[in-house]
Amino acid sequence: MPWAGFSLAFQANDATILPSNSALRDRTAHTNSLQWSATFASGWPRLPVVSYVCQWRAMFFHAGPWSTGLTRCRRYGTISPTPGRLSQRQWVSPGVGVGTVQIAWRVNMVAEAKRGLLQFDVEQKTFQIGGVRVGGQPGVRPTVLIGSMFYHGHKVLIDEDRGEFDRDQAAARIRSQEDYAQRTGNPCMLDVVGATPEAIQKHLAFAASVSDMPLLVDGTTSDVRLAGLRYMAEAGWADRTVCNSIQPGIADDELRAIEQSGVTAAIVLTYYLQDFTASGRVQSVRELLPRLRQAGIDKLLVDTCVLDLATLGSACCAVFDIKNEMGLPAGGGVHNAVAMWKGLASKMGPHTYEPCVAAAAAAAVAVGADFIL
Repeated sequence: MPWAGFSLAFQANDATILPSNSALRDRTAHTNSLQWSATFASGWPRLPVVSYVCQWRAMFFHAGPWSTGLTRCRRYGTISPTPGRLSQRQWVSPGVGVGTVQIAWRVNMVAEAKRGLLQFDVEQKTFQIGGVRVGGQPGVRPTVLIGSMFYHGHKVLIDEDRGEFDRDQAAARIRSQEDYAQRTGNPCMLDVVGATPEAIQKHLAFAASVSDMPLLVDGTTSDVRLAGLRYMAEAGWADRTVCNSIQPGIADDELRAIEQSGVTAAIVLTYYLQDFTASGRVQSVRELLPRLRQAGIDKLLVDTCVLDLATLGSACCAVFDIKNEMGLPAGGGVHNAVAMWKGLASKMGPHTYEPCVAAAAAAAVAVGADFIL
């Protein structure tokens, strides 16, 4: 196993493995945020972090003065996606111990590597929506990817107003997204769009029958969204439903109707015309938060509103600022930056769209985005 892989896996441990050295303990605090990176760096993306790290340590540490630190690490559960599955006997195995100097050198190497990684001081909130967890420190869990269906002009649509569409093609697209999620490890959700109350209910019923992933109810008007939310709640799917979206200045009646639907997860779209800067986007969330919490909407995802290429930078700054101040999951529809880029294909060629979308998404993730829509 290359040392780079070991370093990242070792970083995933809690620093209490060296209880005799307070200086090193301080330098490696909160290192559990690198668990996902550890699996990637090791070359074994499907192997749990806990298996790699614990097996390595069991070979080199003996049940002497280190046993206390190792047991404490197990109790915190910082290096295991499923804490408590390994017994204490497996953490500490008889064998030849490694010298203190050598261990300190390796921890120092990890501490230096940590300095270049993004980490927020504010506690990061994570929300469970259906079977998907979103939010947290960068690198702790994979970015959630959200595909959209049944939007205006979508190829599967036959009659947009009546909600008629090619069911075989729509099912194939949903399963394709699930397949990529399985292969990459990125959890997925589905943004379901509808032009009318009739259409949104048909679209949601179909999507819910094909997949159990969380569904975003995305109507073109508030009446359409509310019809979709009520349908999902009445069908017993409120726990896998996200209202997409709530904007600054939302009417009290609409907010009350969302509360009555029983859906507690929503995307806040920071379309704040009074100040469409990064700081203005953050301010819009500050103003909206008390109203949303009063309405019982406690699972908030913030879409920092990318309209075109010019707004991508300020939207990415807002992602960082919102996570840094409030700890809420943040992200957005960064593909809009490329979709609205007039002349891209004519100037740069027909195959430039996908790489540019990938670059825009990577830019958002680099500043801490928890989801890409």
